[in-house]
Amino acid sequence: MDIRKITDEERTLLFPPFIKQIEDPPVHVEGNILIEYFALEDTQIVGWTFLRTLQTPFRYSVGIFIIKKERGKGLRQKLLVALLVESDGKGMEPLFASILIGNIISQKLFEKNGFKKLNETILAKKRVYRYQRIIERIEKNGC
Repeated sequence: MDIRKITDEERTLLFPPFIKQIEDPPVHVEGNILIEYFALEDTQIVGWTFLRTLQTPFRYSVGIFIIKKERGKGLRQKLLVALLVESDGKGMEPLFASILIGNIISQKLFEKNGFKKLNETILAKKRVYRYQRIIERIEKNGC
């Protein structure tokens, strides 16, 4: 399994078959993506994570999607870590994620990676928990 970014050509060829396999695909994401990583098995995308901008007080939103047959293999963790390393390096925060209330696996994944539960809300007619991650940085001022 390879976790990496993909070229525009790969995206054109490989992304449409992947998104068709997602049970609840995201809407209106494409133009807002700042960072994304893919899990590839041979020449097939089996997982995708992205960080996108939002026009709300929640500045950056994280999403992760894995095709059903590849779940339970640690791909979510690998994808999320790749994304967090890059976003942390660029100082992108706070990060937010909206996770379906019944999706305990994703809730635990985000909590394990420094996200804290903020509240419960309704998004796209579904009850979700909102999670936030802020990195505490210690400023070095030459002392």
